[in-house]
Amino acid sequence: MDYLGDYLGSIHGSRIDGISAVPVADGCCQPLCYIATRPVFSSTSCPVSHPSDPSGMADSPAVLVVDDDDFTAQMTAMVLDAAGFAAVTAEGGIDALDVVAQYPSIGVVVSDFEMPFLDGPGLYAELREQGYQQPFVLLTGKDPAALSVLPPGISAVLTKDERLSEDLPALVGELLRGALGHS
Repeated sequence: MDYLGDYLGSIHGSRIDGISAVPVADGCCQPLCYIATRPVFSSTSCPVSHPSDPSGMADSPAVLVVDDDDFTAQMTAMVLDAAGFAAVTAEGGIDALDVVAQYPSIGVVVSDFEMPFLDGPGLYAELREQGYQQPFVLLTGKDPAALSVLPPGISAVLTKDERLSEDLPALVGELLRGALGHS
């Protein structure tokens, strides 16, 4: 689908480069739908997604998207990319610790709440213990008000719903402006 970048851009207000579509067929003849995918690159080929160096992607700090579901992480990163943020991904909390240690240009971490081995709150606590003081956002499929046992200092908790593509970029922009001391 040659026009996928234009189509997704029409949803988000600007063309999204580097997006391709993978047809999902019903096993017979026609594709049932197309799934948007971001290109996957090695660390030496393109500064788009982990494990590349996010410091070379933009003048502003990068946003680290952490999710144990790679598709969800890539879609969340696409939303942030479309809004003009340099987004990189990590597959789970343990991978996120490595990315933050390697790349101090990470300005905001956006993490899934529930992940195996190291969940979002555990990742937050571990990063704070290691001295990482940048904003940290949790994403959840649950009602955020029901999450009463959160570590103090988490910047925000957002619900994974139909408003996430609007709410997350706005929140990340506010957090980066605050972290950089801009008003």
